[in-house]
Amino acid sequence: MSRYDIVVRNGRVMLPGLDQPAEAAIGIRDGRIAAIADEISGAEADDAIDAQGRIVFPGGVDCHFHLGIYRPIELDAASETESSLVGGATSVISYFRTGSHYLNKAGPYREILPEVLDRTRGRAHCDYGFHIAPMTTAQLDEIDWMVSEAGI
Repeated sequence: MSRYDIVVRNGRVMLPGLDQPAEAAIGIRDGRIAAIADEISGAEADDAIDAQGRIVFPGGVDCHFHLGIYRPIELDAASETESSLVGGATSVISYFRTGSHYLNKAGPYREILPEVLDRTRGRAHCDYGFHIAPMTTAQLDEIDWMVSEAGI
């Protein structure tokens, strides 16, 4: 069994305390950076990427994103998250509100959020989450529920 799933070798990496990028190797295991070293042998990983002449950096986070504003949320979850990856964003946090353009529904989050989660689940190509935009006083009253039980 390999020590890493992927090793990125020969790339230049910006590290804390340095004024310029340094050549380094990055070992990745279970989708996370597991090691940064001067050298990691390609034999230590299932796959090796040669990043010679390139800067290696973690993916960005797009923290104000829109899934399902003008098209069905299922389509956007697939296409817009794929586009995000092309642009270097590996995580998106979608604006979640109710009303026009968002499922064309108004009402309590308790009724609409499960549908949003169901319609996006398994379709996104990157990590995603939601931030809320309460439209009514009743929705403000649901914030404690959303944090403690719904995971928002």
